[in-house]
Amino acid sequence: MLIAKSRGLTLFTVSLLLVLTGCHKATRATPDIDAPAIVTKMDRTGIIEHPKRWAALMKQTEHGQKIKSVRELNQVLQQGNRHSFVATTPKQFEDINAPSISAVRGYRVLNVPSFFSTDDAQTQKYQQQLRRCVTKLKDEPVLILNFAHNRGGDYRPMIAGLAAVIPRGTLWSEVDKHGHAKPVVMTTKRIYGGLNKQSMTYRAPRQRTDQKVLLIMDNRTGSAAE
Repeated sequence: MLIAKSRGLTLFTVSLLLVLTGCHKATRATPDIDAPAIVTKMDRTGIIEHPKRWAALMKQTEHGQKIKSVRELNQVLQQGNRHSFVATTPKQFEDINAPSISAVRGYRVLNVPSFFSTDDAQTQKYQQQLRRCVTKLKDEPVLILNFAHNRGGDYRPMIAGLAAVIPRGTLWSEVDKHGHAKPVVMTTKRIYGGLNKQSMTYRAPRQRTDQKVLLIMDNRTGSAAE
């Protein structure tokens, strides 16, 4: 089974007759990879950052017919959208980190790291740790959130963990390649919507929207963290 993930796409799977042992080491020809199906899905529904470059690659690879390895497939997908890649198991998508509080020159800083997991228990653990950190800093005049090096992942546990300082309602809208906007909404019970129509239930904390918030970002902050 080959699993593809792309910004603006849901996870989708393509069956393989061959068991792949590692997407970063696959260099030999693997004719059972259904690369044409994956690049066609990307072409039809994915958000293409560089349309001319993508069109040239589609022609060069004959819409995926000439792609013979997972490495080659990843190289092509990331030319279309740098957030897109494939893996052989859901575990390879996982990016599990824990929120923490640091003392920096007299300031207490809440570090919000990237996170993605298919394990619901890990997702709940992340948002609960983040919520506890926010509570510990409730008396600070300014809540300093450090998103430096946060590459993104699953924004839902990040929002749930920071819900005390985020006004409820429509948070933003995600726009597909055809210009259709899909709002992401936070209520007292759920975070839902967006292009993937994913939903997460959470226990709403008491809101403190009067606390000032300062964000730290760098050139590695991206994707869901933005």
